[in-house]
Amino acid sequence: MAVIGIGGRPFVDLSFLADDATLDALDVEITYALARLETRYTGGSHRALGIVPPGWDDTRPDYGEVLATLDDLQFALFASLGDPANPVLDRSQRIGEDGDVPLTFAQMRWLELAHGVYFPWKVYLELTHTSGRWGEKSEPAPFTRDALLHLPRTVRFVRALPFAHIGSVKLLGLMPGDDGTVHRDGLPKDQRAPDAFITFAPGRPKRLFVQDDAGERTVAPSRMYWFNDHDWHGVLPDPWFRYSIRVDGVFDPAFAAEIAP
Repeated sequence: MAVIGIGGRPFVDLSFLADDATLDALDVEITYALARLETRYTGGSHRALGIVPPGWDDTRPDYGEVLATLDDLQFALFASLGDPANPVLDRSQRIGEDGDVPLTFAQMRWLELAHGVYFPWKVYLELTHTSGRWGEKSEPAPFTRDALLHLPRTVRFVRALPFAHIGSVKLLGLMPGDDGTVHRDGLPKDQRAPDAFITFAPGRPKRLFVQDDAGERTVAPSRMYWFNDHDWHGVLPDPWFRYSIRVDGVFDPAFAAEIAP
């Protein structure tokens, strides 16, 4: 099966929205801010969530699977590293991404260090206040205090993008040598239309790709683009830190009519 894409295209190139000099200037602000801000991990449970390609042969530990096999002592150690305001009470709770009890950074680090869990995106920062639930990422959301204080140029840039309103804004970074595991963000049969978002990569090249069912990959055409996140997608490894910012929301109607078929 070929990629669904946007009107059959694997990517919509949005490089006309910002030139290289603008993105380079954003990179200076963002990397300086990342050196000072607390960030988290994300990913790490795609196999347990059932969002990887059939026959996917990546054997790196998945935290959903690890949590299911912990003995009582190990589970107690894991739970002790949780958020006191939203504790892990028992195994019946949905823990982790889009669950009832999000992982704390301490829990992520313990899963990584004690059980070898692979978290692809080791620099993760949310720039807006959201519910954290994936299905609500396009709901209007205000910028965080840290974003306003440490990333003012980036905030101005995002606010000027062609959205009727902005929802989730998140930074996703990969450390040198890491890859973004192949996954999709929803089932194509459940999708009425591609989710509205813009991704831009201010710094060193980040080779995000979409993949068809035969495994053929198409890498993003520029530093700023839109793609259908219900297609299989991932990030190729490179020997440097790289990141992108994903801005979800509702497109301005005139812009949507211009770029969508």
